[in-house]
Amino acid sequence: MAKRNEVENEEEAGGGYDDILNRSWDDMPEAGLLPVGSWVITARNGAYLPPRDKTNARVIFFYKAKEPMDDVDPDALAELGITSGEYDLGMNEITYTIWIEGPRDWQKVKAHLELLGVDPEGLTLKESLKAVKGADVVAFLDQNSFTRRDGTKVDENRPTSFSKYEG
Repeated sequence: MAKRNEVENEEEAGGGYDDILNRSWDDMPEAGLLPVGSWVITARNGAYLPPRDKTNARVIFFYKAKEPMDDVDPDALAELGITSGEYDLGMNEITYTIWIEGPRDWQKVKAHLELLGVDPEGLTLKESLKAVKGADVVAFLDQNSFTRRDGTKVDENRPTSFSKYEG
C-alpha cells in the first residue's frame, strides 16, 4: 500500500516521489493538444457519475493516446515532439462522456463497452467499466476549446468517432 501523498505508478507521474517534490514548476511538463486525426487510444477506466444539482447522470470513459494513425499530419507530430520521442503521450487525458437522459443512452454505453471488447451481459455497470482497462480502440480526435463557468479556458482533444482497433 502506498504511503500518503506517494505516487503508486511513478512512470505515469513523471518520476519518483522525491524527484517530483524537488522539481521546479518551470520543469513540470505541459500537455499540448494532439494533432487532429485518427489515434489508437488505450482505455484507463470508466466511471459512472450520478445526477447532481441540475445535471443528468453520465458515464465517462478515460483514455490515453497510444499512437497516431496515417491520417495525422506528420509535421504537426514533429512540431509537438511526438516523432522524436520527446513528448510523452501519457500526458494527454482523453475523455468520452455519454450523458444519460433515457434508455437509449444506456444502449450507447453498452455499445461502447462492446467496442472495447467487453461483453456486458451478466456484469454490473461497475464490473463492466472496470473491465475496459487496457483496451485499445481507434478514435478520431478533434480539438475543442471552451470556457468554464469560472472563466478558465480549456483546450482539449475530443473523440468524435470510434472504430475497432485491429492491431
